[in-house]
Amino acid sequence: MCIRDRDMAMTKPPVSTFTNGILMTGTCRNLQFENVTISDSTGIAIHNYGSVTNLTIHQAVITNAGTTGFDSRYTGATLDGAMITDSLITNVNSAGIFIQDHYGLARDILVDNVTVRGAGETGVLIAPIYVEGSRNITVRNSTVTGAHTHGFYIQGRNSVVFENNTAMNCGDAAEEWGMWIRGISADTPLTADGPIRVIGNRNGAY
Repeated sequence: MCIRDRDMAMTKPPVSTFTNGILMTGTCRNLQFENVTISDSTGIAIHNYGSVTNLTIHQAVITNAGTTGFDSRYTGATLDGAMITDSLITNVNSAGIFIQDHYGLARDILVDNVTVRGAGETGVLIAPIYVEGSRNITVRNSTVTGAHTHGFYIQGRNSVVFENNTAMNCGDAAEEWGMWIRGISADTPLTADGPIRVIGNRNGAY
């Protein structure tokens, strides 16, 4: 499914066996995906390849993606306000969630009550550190289990909030961590509140 230049709300559509389950291009505003199940995409399950403002993903189930569960990092990708909530991502070959700002800003990102199991790379990677306007990351009430690199890898500016999260049995290599969390400058407020659970990972928390 390809979405371009529109507002949209979508509820309960099963999407399976496509290169991308959902592909966002162009300029999109106020997109809502609720109770969406995406299975067996050969590529990215939900892929932002455009300029998206106010994205909501709620009660999504993503399984067996060929690469990433949710991805916003490639050429032209801008993400201005995103909420990923109450969702499950399992058995993806790359990251569960991957958000960066190499080509456009990424700001006001909320991940709340998301479970990632068996990611081939990092469970939740959010690192908008390149564009000055990128800011404000909140990750809370979420669990990553069995990710092959980091459980959580979070970097940000302006504000980073990391509350009540669990990383379990993550990391195959010596330099990989259950949780790797930092602000990119000394004046970035970092709020890490509990309980924070780091269990059975290759390394604990950085």
